[in-house]
Amino acid sequence: MVAPGDRLVDGGLALRAYEAAVHPKRLVTVHGGHFDAYTGAGFEVSSGAARGWFVEHLIDRPAG
Repeated sequence: MVAPGDRLVDGGLALRAYEAAVHPKRLVTVHGGHFDAYTGAGFEVSSGAARGWFVEHLIDRPAG
């Protein structure tokens, strides 16, 4: 997750790292700055994306 308008953590640096990464990869952007991912509409985006990642990668799946 990246907030391109983030002035605390360079959003541009995170975007460049994403571009350099190989697949599989997924980018979620949160409009606004650093703290906008924790409130309001930004939280809806960031919490949904985080939950999706946990479900995809950390929940046990039955074998077979």
